[in-house]
Amino acid sequence: MITCMICHLVIKKNGFGSHLKNKHNTNMKEYYDSFIKKDNEGLCGYCNNPTNFINLAKGYNKYCSCKCAQSSNNVKHKQHNSHVGKKRPDMVGKNNPAKRPEVRKKLSDFITENNPMKHEEYRNKVKQYMLNNHPMKGKTYEELYGIEKAAKLKEIRRQQMLNGQAGEMCRSMPSTTKPQLKLYEIIKKLYPNTLIELEFPMNNYTLDIAIPYYKIDIEYDCSYWHTKIKDDRRDNYMLTMGWNVLRIIDNIPDNDTIYNKIEKIKTDAQAKQCAITFADSVS
Repeated sequence: MITCMICHLVIKKNGFGSHLKNKHNTNMKEYYDSFIKKDNEGLCGYCNNPTNFINLAKGYNKYCSCKCAQSSNNVKHKQHNSHVGKKRPDMVGKNNPAKRPEVRKKLSDFITENNPMKHEEYRNKVKQYMLNNHPMKGKTYEELYGIEKAAKLKEIRRQQMLNGQAGEMCRSMPSTTKPQLKLYEIIKKLYPNTLIELEFPMNNYTLDIAIPYYKIDIEYDCSYWHTKIKDDRRDNYMLTMGWNVLRIIDNIPDNDTIYNKIEKIKTDAQAKQCAITFADSVS
């Protein structure tokens, strides 16, 4: 059970997200930022870039990527002290078997030539075993739980996804691209006194870059992956939620162009009723 710090009601954990959305028109990230977030939380402990929000219990990721985590002195120190010399001090440092040439060659041969998974016969054997013995492989909900229970489970899952879990799931998967991070840094510099959010959850969607105060959604798109039909459907949904959409396709324009486009959405009455797509043509 969780006590809401806004209305002081006691809510079940699995219904707290719906409570925030329906009663207070907010989400878990905004709630966490307002009542729980600590100083400097949400910034990478190595490179100081923004990190993704996980949930109320865990807060933000400590690092923005695995590379930063592995490069951090804290992680290196923790890894070093977690096992080195505790059980087999005779196998540490120079005595580590993996540092001996004959052991390294044996490992290398196993990975390359002697790896059983590189043999077609063995791979087929493993594949057949998984097909024949895996308890859930190839089975439908109806086969696993029965028709009545399967229908209930599907409906529960569908409602969870419609009530915002889809957006949270997308947010939990690291998908921020380098151009998106570059665009985020540009907008942060253009609006230093305004809250700019990266990977902002909005019901079943995740906004690339959001300016919540002005309700502006800035999307960086690669034309190879995006289709106009899906983008239009998403933009129409965002408009019904009161958000305006600025799409930047393939190439990031100069700072002045980005600033002018955002200012147009903020000030122009007509722009507030439509989604704007900006594609910087390659000369």
